[in-house]
Amino acid sequence: MLESLLPTNQMTQPPDLAAIFLFDPATNTDLINNNASVTTSGATIDSAYLIDSHPTVKLTATTNYLLISIPTPIELDVGDWTVEWSCRATSFQADKYDGEFTGLTTTSKNFAVRWTDTGYGRLLQTIIGGVVSAATYWRIQPVKENVAGALRRMAIVCKGGIITIFKDGNPQQITNWDDAGNASKRVTQANFPKEAGVGRLSSIRLGYVGTNNPAAPSNLGRIRISNYARYIGAYTPAPF
Repeated sequence: MLESLLPTNQMTQPPDLAAIFLFDPATNTDLINNNASVTTSGATIDSAYLIDSHPTVKLTATTNYLLISIPTPIELDVGDWTVEWSCRATSFQADKYDGEFTGLTTTSKNFAVRWTDTGYGRLLQTIIGGVVSAATYWRIQPVKENVAGALRRMAIVCKGGIITIFKDGNPQQITNWDDAGNASKRVTQANFPKEAGVGRLSSIRLGYVGTNNPAAPSNLGRIRISNYARYIGAYTPAPF
């Protein structure tokens, strides 16, 4: 069988189908159907640091951001989907939630991933839902200071209503506990059910969100959204 010929940490993936949204920093637009309106504050295009041979969004200060508004919001409640992007952060704040990728839906719920402060474990948080709680607050290793300056590739995949987080092509073990870090509520698992009624993705914000969510000085690459589960196991990230 083909699977027996693949590396042990790889598996046969679904066909490589066309995306429904592909944000390109060089042109500040969605290359698929121009479904994007962009607002920036301090964010610039960096043609010197490329990700997959493409210019990147550069955030040099903690107040920098790039806001992508999606005129035709993207469905997150019906069917499978994949959201993926890449980022190289050059520094982190010691006591703030560093903003990287934050989405907002039509039901005003968060679809977010960001690096956090020492008080919350200095790990990567993933929130897919409306509020921070033991059911929606997920942290992914490793400690953020260990990856400053390193390129990481993130993907959030929903298949059959189940969410899996991938970092650099590898599915992550998700560690969950309440926002006070209560060890008695801690659980570890490979994936989790998507919250019902998330709605449609209406905007994506890179960088600064507010005083407690400053930008991590960084370079961010293209953002791709697909209306199917593009990855079902470990994979080798490829340019898009």
